[in-house]
Parts: sequence; C-alpha cells; structure tokens
Amino acid sequence: VKENKMRRQLDRMGYCLIKSRIRDERAIGYGGYMIANKWTNAVEAGHSPYAYCLTIDDVESFIGDGKPNFPKGSRS
Repeated sequence: VKENKMRRQLDRMGYCLIKSRIRDERAIGYGGYMIANKWTNAVEAGHSPYAYCLTIDDVESFIGDGKPNFPKGSRS
C-alpha cells in the first residue's frame, strides 16, 4: 500500500518509481528502488553507489524534499 501511494505521488511530480527485479536475496540491489525522470528516463536517485540502492524510506524522503519536474513548455 505504501509503495503504491509513493508511486502515485512521484507520478504527479513527474517521476517514476522503479523497483529492482533481482530475485536473489544475497545480490546487491535486491528489493531496492530507483527514481527516474518520467520525461527523459534519466535516473534521478538510486544509482550511486550501486543500482537500486534506495530503500522505501529514502523514497519517502525524496518525495518530501523534491520539487515537481515538468517537461519544457508546460505550466509550472
């Protein structure tokens, strides 16, 4: 439920939430998240020091700190 709520919030801000598809629990990035720009597909957070390094709490703080991201030419 919490993940779906954050997906909707990020979508309204112009971002999308990507969850790791790794199935091995011992692998780096298992269960992690990345946040990408919806318009350019550029990764905004969760790519350093390794891919999918954000936790659900990190995503929540990104939403709290972040500002909306709109494509060029649209209303702000």
